[in-house]
Order: sequence, then structure tokens, then C-alpha cells
Amino acid sequence: MHFSQDHIFWECVEVPLACESFPTGIDPPSNHPDFHWKASKREEQYVKWLIILRNYTKRCLSRPKDRLPAISGIAMRVQTIVEDDYIAGMFKMCLPWNLLWHRKGPAHPSKSTNTPRFST
Repeated sequence: MHFSQDHIFWECVEVPLACESFPTGIDPPSNHPDFHWKASKREEQYVKWLIILRNYTKRCLSRPKDRLPAISGIAMRVQTIVEDDYIAGMFKMCLPWNLLWHRKGPAHPSKSTNTPRFST
């Protein structure tokens, strides 16, 4: 995904480059880097994955239910590159490190009724 001031662009297998105005695709400009999110080393790819994830989750999507399926689609592409198992939103190789996450900034309660609730 690429974010500009006016559009969100995306790349996928079926369409090299698309946006909201042209969802069936547009011709990429000659200086368009193909999948610049790919890294040459496995460790670098994990870092790029976290950057993608951080940038994507900051966005205010018009359909919040699209967030997890979109992240899952990106994760499946990264999974083929790093040749690692993707488990519950984390890659197996990085699981111990990923479990040390913490939230930056104030918490915003979910308005979804589909989230699990735990009673005390």
C-alpha cells in the first residue's frame, strides 16, 4: 500500500497498481518500484513487515472490518518471502520478541460488539 495526500494506492498479484479512483488498475509510472517492501535479507523483511503494520494500523479506514483481512493478505505475501509460519498475527521466528509489544499513546475503546469481553 502506498499513501499519498489524495489517494491510497495498492499493489497485488492481479493488478500491478490500483487506487480508489481506478480499482481495476492503472499503468505504473516508469519510476514505480515493484514491491519495494521486499528486503534482501530475512531479518530486514521482518523489520519491513513491522513498519508496514505500524503505518497501516495508524490509518483511519472507512470500513474498520476491512483492517484484519487486509493485514492478513499482506502477511501471506510476507510469509512466502520469509518462509516462516504466520501465527495469530505474528511470525513464528519473531514470536518471543513480538510478545513484548506495548501500546503507544492512549487506548481507544473498541466500538465493535464482536470483541471478546472478559468478566471478573
